[in-house]
Order: sequence, then C-alpha cells, then structure tokens
Amino acid sequence: MKPTNDDPNSPTLGVKEAAALMRCGERCLQELVDNGDIPALELNQKHTVLLREDVIDYVRTRGREQAAERKARAKRTNPPPSAEPKPHRTRSGPRRAAPPDLKAYEITTGVQPG
Repeated sequence: MKPTNDDPNSPTLGVKEAAALMRCGERCLQELVDNGDIPALELNQKHTVLLREDVIDYVRTRGREQAAERKARAKRTNPPPSAEPKPHRTRSGPRRAAPPDLKAYEITTGVQPG
C-alpha cells in the first residue's frame, strides 16, 4: 500500500493525492504523467512523486487554454449583433384560413342557401 501524505502544505504529492487535488481518477492522472503533460519523478514502477506546484500549474494553464478555445468558438457561433435594427414584428395571432367558397359548394351539391 502506498503511503499517503496528509499534510496539505507538503510540496510533494503521490499519484493518489494529485488525482484527488485535480478531481480526477488515478488512471487519468497516470496517463498525464506518462504522456509528459505533468512533470513527475518516477522512483520505481510503484512510486511516483509530483510537485503540488506543477499539478496546480497544469490545471491553471489547461483551464485558461480551454477557456480561450470556448471563447473563440462562441464568437464563431454567435456573431455580434449587426448595426442595422431588426424589423419590428407584431403579434397578429394565428393565421386564419380564407372563408370557404360557398358558390362552388352550391354548384356541386345543388343545395341553395336558405
């Protein structure tokens, strides 16, 4: 069993503590370490040490990158309103069908209004 570091002021973290700090799973954090996204010291196959500062820096940097991407995407999908005012629309209610042509009915049925 890996030893845990319960000191919140400790500059180093294990994979479990770093994952808890990032609010992700240990497997996700290990992938970030394996890909080189977060710097870490692998002491052996079972023990990896990360600096708290590096984990926080990764979250800060990636968060800002993603925020910039979302902002750029929002600008593309929601262009600023044009300077021209939109025509004013009034509520006219539901459209009504034209009244039936009773003369055509009278001719085809032979019924006279009465």
